Amino acid sequence: MRLFNFGNGETYHFTMWLLHSRVVDVDALIEEALQRVEGIRGYQASDDFSVVAQEELAKLIEEKTEEYFADWIPTGSLPGEDPPEAYQDGLDSLFVPLLVCARDRVFFMRAAKALLLEAREWAAAGAVLETR
Repeated sequence: MRLFNFGNGETYHFTMWLLHSRVVDVDALIEEALQRVEGIRGYQASDDFSVVAQEELAKLIEEKTEEYFADWIPTGSLPGEDPPEAYQDGLDSLFVPLLVCARDRVFFMRAAKALLLEAREWAAAGAVLETR
């Protein structure tokens, strides 16, 4: 994982959180993504299975992220939407908008690829780690 190009710090930390927090069942998400690929109508054997799995896994982890955020991020927490008095609520008034900004910078496709590589579910042809 050290040589993988996550694209930015937000994606790296998000991926590490997915892998190590035990909040998300990564193995179950990967299994669901792989099942989705097999169930895609029109999927051609010549398509790169790993790339299609990456797309499906990216959708799943983005959906899960939105579910988590919907449960505890208050409405109106997007940057620029809060009136000045909203910043009088202690550290939450600082950290919630920062977290929303960070979530918006996560590259879900890169996180999905990293998870598939870590689980050894990436086809051998696509297993070269990016080093840029």
